Amino acid sequence: MKQLFIFMVILGLVFQTNNSIAQTTLQAGDVAIIAYNTNLGAGGCNNSYNTDDLVAFLTFRDITPNTEIILTDQGYISTSGVNHTFRTGEGVVKFTRTGATITAGSVFYVAFGDAPSICGTGISACSSGWAVSALFGSLGALDLNSSGDQLFIMQGNFTTQTNFVGNFIYGITTTGAWTYGGNSTTSNLPTNLNCLNFVATDAGQSRYTGANNTAAARSLHLVNIYNTTNWSTTVNVNPSCPTASNFTFSSLLTSIVINAEPSNGNAGGDQNICQNTTTMAATGVGTWAVVSGTGNFSSTTSPTANVTGLSTGLNIFRWTLNNCSGISEVKIIVGSVIAPSVSIVSNPTNTTICQGTSVSFMATPTNAGTNPSYQWQINGVNAGTNSSTFSTTNLTNTAQVKVIITANDACINPTTATSNVIQFTVNPTLIPSINIVSNATNNSICQGNDIIFTATPTNSGTNPTYQWQLNGMNIGTNSTTFTTNANNIGNMTVQLQMTSNALCASTTNPVSSNTLIINVRNCIVNNLFIPDLFSPNRDGQNDAFKIEGDNNNIKEFQFKIFDRFGNIVYQSNDFLDTKINGWNGSSAGNMQPAGAYSWEIKGKFSDDQTLEYRGKTKGNLFLIK
Repeated sequence: MKQLFIFMVILGLVFQTNNSIAQTTLQAGDVAIIAYNTNLGAGGCNNSYNTDDLVAFLTFRDITPNTEIILTDQGYISTSGVNHTFRTGEGVVKFTRTGATITAGSVFYVAFGDAPSICGTGISACSSGWAVSALFGSLGALDLNSSGDQLFIMQGNFTTQTNFVGNFIYGITTTGAWTYGGNSTTSNLPTNLNCLNFVATDAGQSRYTGANNTAAARSLHLVNIYNTTNWSTTVNVNPSCPTASNFTFSSLLTSIVINAEPSNGNAGGDQNICQNTTTMAATGVGTWAVVSGTGNFSSTTSPTANVTGLSTGLNIFRWTLNNCSGISEVKIIVGSVIAPSVSIVSNPTNTTICQGTSVSFMATPTNAGTNPSYQWQINGVNAGTNSSTFSTTNLTNTAQVKVIITANDACINPTTATSNVIQFTVNPTLIPSINIVSNATNNSICQGNDIIFTATPTNSGTNPTYQWQLNGMNIGTNSTTFTTNANNIGNMTVQLQMTSNALCASTTNPVSSNTLIINVRNCIVNNLFIPDLFSPNRDGQNDAFKIEGDNNNIKEFQFKIFDRFGNIVYQSNDFLDTKINGWNGSSAGNMQPAGAYSWEIKGKFSDDQTLEYRGKTKGNLFLIK
């Protein structure tokens, strides 16, 4: 059995694969066969390609990636309804386009037999571009008989090897006539391929002799291809003994120009209607045929025939002038009476937004015609323009947005539709801020002491981040507090950067705190000592209440002692006197009774530190006897 491998290169196109592109739906006459050789390389070629077949195709439609076509050399028998019957026992092969789009007017090749390939027009090298699979039997079963055969290109589905449902696109017979004789080399012609076929008289080889880049309407190209006088039985393979990399025909056109169909003798204008009956408006003398859909003609030869029984959707009818001198088609689209609808989506899709956020909306209408009109509304008030899109930055809290469309085509009732409503929660813009303080009095601290900084954030969100900075350098941890030691005399600068994650935080984010300038000074060591009891009993021990300390470090001094009634019983503004003499327990010449007394100290050290004892400026003492 022969194997079939397929490769395709299209001149000027870059190879591409795109699984998202929908396949091209092909109708009769969208692709034509313009050359064949049923015994490629025979006669003197001593290689494995000497029994290959080569067929050239001309496409009148762009063939996009993912497009599927079927080739078969089985003989066609008859049609009943949507079912087309074939003889079994020959090749049925499906090709799926995996390469780039083949543009309308291009020629491509299919070679099959011992070593099949697909080659691009005018390009000697072969390349992949199709995925190939045998629907029945093997790939090698697709093989044109050099004594006579037929070849069909189709699009659809073989439910069994003998039953096909779909579109016939083009056909060729090399037996000289379309007549089914019950053997593998004969076939009937499907009725919709009238004038869209070629009847060859040479079973071995023939080619269409049309000139390269010829410009004409598709119908005229097809008429010219149908005409046997435009074919030659001289087919030169390039080269005469090909290899896997150079299957081409020499002297064959590589491309054509497809002009618009002429107005004379055409099938009439396309129609968009709501009912399932219409009147045709063709010109010339010819015959009607159903290409797709359904339709019952009052007369298949009348250019103005009435057609009934049209199916809903697309119906295509072909008007073929007598003697195949012209071919054209008309599309009748029958629409059901339908109601329009429309849905809208927003971007962003989250309907909880911040004040001033730009929100865009897109409407997707259904059954609204080709050019519906749009009226956007915010809280029932008209807004925006007549467009399927709408943008605004002025939404307020609880704002509701919708669109009303008015359909413009027939078969639509009612003519208006209202979309879904999108309601928004609009939060105000929050301005983050941060304030820091230190535990140092007047932001002044003695060298060597620890200082603690504490932050108070505003609008910081649930999980803000913090970056402390000391003298412009990042320091500390992600925390609202920061502790450092005042090692160096002089000023140190502390600031905090906060990044808020609050919903709707302002664009000024992160924010900087106030700046604290901490004065680190060389402090006098506080060596004051104030006793908490004394016994003025003249026994020579603790007879006076005295303060201990270095009098050279004291700039201002005031010391008072109070009895339990708040009366001053002793006071001094002379630290040295209080240190040397102190209080002997008497007041106004009278010895005070034993008991509890209180003291108070005021003043400053020479470095302006407050005079205090163990962090206090007041305390208690006991007089005992």
